[in-house]
Amino acid sequence: MQLFKRPIVITIMSVGLWLLGRHLDVFRFLSENDEVGISATITTLGLIYWLVAAAVLATVWSQWIQTEDAAFEKNSKRFWELAERRMPKPVKTVLAFISFFLWAAFFFMPYNSIFAGVFTILSITTTLSLVWEIAVDLDNPLSGIWRIKNIPPK
Repeated sequence: MQLFKRPIVITIMSVGLWLLGRHLDVFRFLSENDEVGISATITTLGLIYWLVAAAVLATVWSQWIQTEDAAFEKNSKRFWELAERRMPKPVKTVLAFISFFLWAAFFFMPYNSIFAGVFTILSITTTLSLVWEIAVDLDNPLSGIWRIKNIPPK
């Protein structure tokens, strides 16, 4: 359940912001004709995002498993070499920017129904937040949900 805390808060804020924007009619600058451009943007950003996210998650998961194996084998030197590695900041930045722009494309889409808008914003925000939480949590095997226990001494 700890994994979902931050994504739930971000999702509630996002849906609330979208509903407020709809109520205040701030999306009136978009027309039905803008859907084609936004849809193309969503498709392109979505593809790029999932390629980057898949690479990041595969890398941090692989490294986490290696770190856990080193802890299990009581290989202190190998454990600490792996445990102190972190995802490079530019990779985190790229993932964050693509997430934001993908979220924004869905956010500003001119939905005809409140249900479609709420469902879309809820699902995309939750998904993007969960991917981020998992990647960041796996990146640090010394803390978080996937914290490795039985850490060998330095």
